[in-house]
Amino acid sequence: MDNTVKISVRNLVEFVSRSGDINTLYTSMNRNKEGIRLHKLVQSIRKKKARLEGGSYESEYSLKHSFVYKDCSFTVEGRADGIYKKDENIWIEEIKSTFSDLDFIEFDSGHWHMAQAKCYGYMYAFMNELNGINIMLTYVHGETEELKVFEHSFSFKELEDFFYGIIEGYYLFAQLDKDRINLRNETAFSMAFPFEKYRKGQRELSISVYAAAKNKKNLFAVAPTGTGKTMSVLYPSVKALEQGISSKIFYITSRGTNSLAAVNGLEVLEEKGLKMRSISLTAKEKICFMEKCLCNPKDCPYAKGHFDRINDAVLDIVENSFIITPARLRVYAEKHKVCPFEYQLDVSLFTDTIIGDYNYVYDPTARLKRFFGEGAQNDYIVLADEAHNLLDRGREMFSAELFTKELEEARKSVKIRRSRFKSVAGRLIEALKEKGSICETDGIGIIKELESDFYYLLKSLVAEGDKLLASGIEGEAKEKITDLYFKLLDFIRVLDNYNDGYSTLIIKEGKHTGIKLFCIDPSYQFSALNKNAGVAVFFSATLMPLDFYKDVLGGQKEDYNIILESPFPPENFQIIINDAISTKYKDRERTYQAVSDALAAVVSARRGKYMAFFSSYAYMEEVYGIFKEDYPYVNTIIQVRGEKGEEFLKPFKDQEEDIVGFAVLGAGYSEGIDLAGDMLIGVIVVGVGLPQLSPERNIIRDYYSVKNGMGYEYAYMYPGMNKVLQASGRVIRQETDKGIAMLIDSRYGDRRYQALFPRNYRGFKRAFGKVHTENILNTFWNTEELGKR
Repeated sequence: MDNTVKISVRNLVEFVSRSGDINTLYTSMNRNKEGIRLHKLVQSIRKKKARLEGGSYESEYSLKHSFVYKDCSFTVEGRADGIYKKDENIWIEEIKSTFSDLDFIEFDSGHWHMAQAKCYGYMYAFMNELNGINIMLTYVHGETEELKVFEHSFSFKELEDFFYGIIEGYYLFAQLDKDRINLRNETAFSMAFPFEKYRKGQRELSISVYAAAKNKKNLFAVAPTGTGKTMSVLYPSVKALEQGISSKIFYITSRGTNSLAAVNGLEVLEEKGLKMRSISLTAKEKICFMEKCLCNPKDCPYAKGHFDRINDAVLDIVENSFIITPARLRVYAEKHKVCPFEYQLDVSLFTDTIIGDYNYVYDPTARLKRFFGEGAQNDYIVLADEAHNLLDRGREMFSAELFTKELEEARKSVKIRRSRFKSVAGRLIEALKEKGSICETDGIGIIKELESDFYYLLKSLVAEGDKLLASGIEGEAKEKITDLYFKLLDFIRVLDNYNDGYSTLIIKEGKHTGIKLFCIDPSYQFSALNKNAGVAVFFSATLMPLDFYKDVLGGQKEDYNIILESPFPPENFQIIINDAISTKYKDRERTYQAVSDALAAVVSARRGKYMAFFSSYAYMEEVYGIFKEDYPYVNTIIQVRGEKGEEFLKPFKDQEEDIVGFAVLGAGYSEGIDLAGDMLIGVIVVGVGLPQLSPERNIIRDYYSVKNGMGYEYAYMYPGMNKVLQASGRVIRQETDKGIAMLIDSRYGDRRYQALFPRNYRGFKRAFGKVHTENILNTFWNTEELGKR
């Protein structure tokens, strides 16, 4: 087993050389496509100069240095931006892009930019047995493209002493990390599956996850409730770490409750002897000690001097913890007076498993660049729980928008009379308003492309915002400009990655106009990010149809699929279809009474707790009013518009009385809630869950109609049915549960919809009116084989 500590030059230098305060006003443009463009620009200039001078210039020069320091094996890797050779002289060039005024940038031999260049210089000199080398640190301005260059010559001995000084600063952490890996591997090797036996489907899923990791393929898995998904993916992933197939696990979710399931799974493995360090990451707003997340030394005492204390804080927690929860991390952060958000990111470097939101892997503005940026190892396992949620999240993460309102607010906040920021912002506002003329009233229009002048205005405003923030502007202006500044950077990033899977929308809302770069097809981004990570396992009880999700989440033909059957006794769950009632929008007004009577037929067959899910609040409220009037003796509760809290669920969890809950599909209670046993014995879904008609949904429809002839299915039918399956899946949560789900809509009689049913739904019964419904239910509830509740 190779226990070599592998680290990139950038991560090594940043970790050891940092000091002072956190200040989020500093932004490195080097990490986005603009930085890449500017790097290429400088490299092109250097190559032309080298040809004219009779020298040579190699860009993106790979360097790797493996060695033993004390009792620890290291491999340090990186890429020098350029190697310039002329006669007997050699320069190592490190290029940094910035929007800061070049006049304010001064030479600092201790800054990590120079430290990075010196490490490259040492590695190159060592490989080529040189006595010395020249270092060239070049800054390029993002707007003017002007250069500022610092040059310095170093002897080999100076560079060697510097390099090993950096290694000495990292040695304790490297030793700790080596010990972590050894302990994890020793305990994982002897650890059997933590339960006495596998559940139905659990072994098959575990084998598939391990095979995917070993063969470097993504896996798309339909794993019904009760499969034991969490352990099915965690256990083989741990084994993959122990075998050296992968180096780290990312367990990502769409909500905190799923994160808790992962933590619980790791606790079970720990009880069985596994010694593996994990951390659960939390959003900045939730973990910050301060009332407002103002990450600068003036407003936050934890930001002031953070980097002077952070390494001791990291050592402390990793020496004393295995499963690091947010609560535990906050205790240590308070002890060492460091920012808990930045602290958790540093601690994650020394863990085996990272648990957190989807955005830590996939969101270009929030993903963990220390793992997925420069020098990434590309040998991780990403476990994406409830992966059906990732499609809409992806569209959101890969899109960007900008409105005149936020531009006007930022412009107004600047009180300087002759401000270039105000001037450029004004020109951008006018350009947006002009585009808004394609919308006669409030609504959405589509334009084919953005002209270069608009792109120039965006970049210019970023540059002016950077200058204002660097000047120390305070108060409301600082807050407004900072928000706009990062929004502009995000917009430019998306614009630079714009492809055929996007549409440019002009949005008119009252007196305000906006522009949105709408990601219709996120498969391109997902595919690239999956490859950058290593292996992705997408799993959900409702990842159906599988080909659809494989397509939109960036899957390849050679990737693996698995569809598991429900592990629960099929006789415990009865699906009933009532396709005599049309819930299409044009028919709803005349179906209120019919739906109310159908609900009554279900709840009268057996007393207990039920939920009825509707496609909209308006439809639900109309049916609820009729139901309450006709059946006043039935205890009911209705979801308040916008409500997503626990109040609605209390009668299901705490009270003995029967109850019927009226709720809206996809509005908080049709997914992610666990009401086992008698807490829920039946679900009625009214409608086929279609997303609301909207210009954006229609754009998705039109795009896929051209791409694969399945526009309606991709935009409306498949996302809608996923909501239906999620809602009906609330009924059977454990092996002893018994319950029913009625699906009300004429379209459920269509074979296209029935083809989307999971295997355990194929035994559905069609109900022809109230009496027939009651007969079906009486037969089901009176069945004695498995006993009553």
